Amino acid sequence: MKQEEASYNNFEQLDWDENQLINISVAEAPIEFPMHWHSEVEVIAPLQNNYRFVVGRRVYELGERDIVFVTPGEIHAIAARDHRPSLVLQFPQALLTTLHDFRRTWGLFPGWPVLRDDDEPELTEKMLSALFDIQSTYRSGRPFAEVRIYARLLELFALMGEYIMNNARGDSGVAPNDESTRVIAEACAYIIKNCAQPLTLEALSANMGYSKFYFSRLFKSCTNTSFLSFVTEARMKKAVQLLAEKDSRMTDVAMLSGFGSLSTFNRIFKQRNACTPSEYRRMYVNLHESADSTTTVNST
Repeated sequence: MKQEEASYNNFEQLDWDENQLINISVAEAPIEFPMHWHSEVEVIAPLQNNYRFVVGRRVYELGERDIVFVTPGEIHAIAARDHRPSLVLQFPQALLTTLHDFRRTWGLFPGWPVLRDDDEPELTEKMLSALFDIQSTYRSGRPFAEVRIYARLLELFALMGEYIMNNARGDSGVAPNDESTRVIAEACAYIIKNCAQPLTLEALSANMGYSKFYFSRLFKSCTNTSFLSFVTEARMKKAVQLLAEKDSRMTDVAMLSGFGSLSTFNRIFKQRNACTPSEYRRMYVNLHESADSTTTVNST
């Protein structure tokens, strides 16, 4: 499947219990699921082979027992050769980032979207065990089921966080320590919060007390991406959130998300998402009108 060929007409309505903060279901993946984003954290575990996962323009071929992590605001899609089941977990980011350990490292997670069973079989076994335990408890109706689910959720992401911290080297050749990882995590948080402002590698590295060259290599080691790509991704997430507001003008979206000009915004958005901002907004509106329609029909 080429990303440009993805269909924008399918919408997957998850089995979402509005009384639960953490929701999990087994969903049948359509052959081509549209590029979309949402405000929740999402974990996807294919239960069969032959999945394709797309984040921006990065494409991952997935097999059974691989695990996908999607952070809020990331434009992504998933496809399968036929309608294949996957375990889907969704929850508000605040359930994790209220805790200091996650809050200080959360900016590192988007750089590690896929954990492969072939690379880390023992780790994926522990994570899949947690996911299936969450699913079983979710359905059980046991007293304090949500508390038990929350505990397993924290364990799941603690395992992933430890994996990221222990493997943050990439191809830069720089091995970060606890202190440098903390500094890069702080830099990531600053970028996300201030993405609408001018951001330069020179200024941020100097502010963090590192040379431009070393900071650049260290940043890539910790985040699996370059400083420029991370800034652009933060601005893209901000832009897609603004695009969800139907009354916002495209020029305002471009400026408020830090792109500087409408032409730059249009060019970068299409490069990364294979559609223009206007096309994405129409897709978003159509998807959510479809969802609202489905909800209305199901409630009558």
